[in-house]
Amino acid sequence: MTRFFTAFLALMLVGSAAQASDLYFPTKPSLTPDGATIYFAHQGDIWKVPTTGGTAVRVTAMDGNETSPRVSPDGKWLAFAGSQEGNANVYVMPLAGGPIRQLTVHDANDEPTGWSWDSQNVHFNSNRYNSVSTYSVSLNGGTPKRLFDFYFNLPHDAAQHPTNGDIVFTDTWESLRFPSRKRYRGAYNPDLKSYNLQSKNFRQLTDHPGKDMFPSYDRSGNLYFVSDRHNDEYNLYLYKDGTPERLTNFETSAYYPQVSADGSKIAFTRDYQLWVYDVASKGRKR
Repeated sequence: MTRFFTAFLALMLVGSAAQASDLYFPTKPSLTPDGATIYFAHQGDIWKVPTTGGTAVRVTAMDGNETSPRVSPDGKWLAFAGSQEGNANVYVMPLAGGPIRQLTVHDANDEPTGWSWDSQNVHFNSNRYNSVSTYSVSLNGGTPKRLFDFYFNLPHDAAQHPTNGDIVFTDTWESLRFPSRKRYRGAYNPDLKSYNLQSKNFRQLTDHPGKDMFPSYDRSGNLYFVSDRHNDEYNLYLYKDGTPERLTNFETSAYYPQVSADGSKIAFTRDYQLWVYDVASKGRKR
């Protein structure tokens, strides 16, 4: 097996006193549709940085904590979770800058996980029903809709196919509450599952005794995720023609991968820092 590499981002984080330091502990990155910029959460705010590395710039500075940024497929909007009122709600703002709007108002915790491909709805995890479930709320606000009704127990981290409407997700507590717990084997291992809201067609895409989780689609319908099936560490995989294809050979785990809409880059965290996988070159250093 050829060993693949990814590019570690040489980033500098500029604080309020304009003192630069190495960036550690970013969380849940999201890419612009062209793969040029990463948005991520750090120290209670949302930041952005070029995928080529450089100085990170703060995007939000609200009173509470802002986490889980998600860029819309059209590149016009940024959704994120904000805890201005204690619990997390879904907020949205123009990617180019502008007023921030609150989309959900609930005493549960709402965390964005992605968008519909027309960029008109934000998908989010929420514990407002049955511990957690997946919801959708319009960009214009209104009452959120629960996507899966009574079919599944803990559906979360939903990723929607760009054309056929299939929604891929996981639904066990191992991917929801304990994603960092390694080497788990048992009845609650997460597999990738697919459900179509119109046809009601259900499929289980993977059947691995360990963990398959964090699905992410690009605009061409390529499905990426992480799995510990190779060496008990989470590596990047492509779900291709019904078979998982391993992309990396990491000795330490990758978390929360998100592919850019154009399919050119995958951003994720590893060893408490940001990393980028170049899809076109299969991660090889150039």
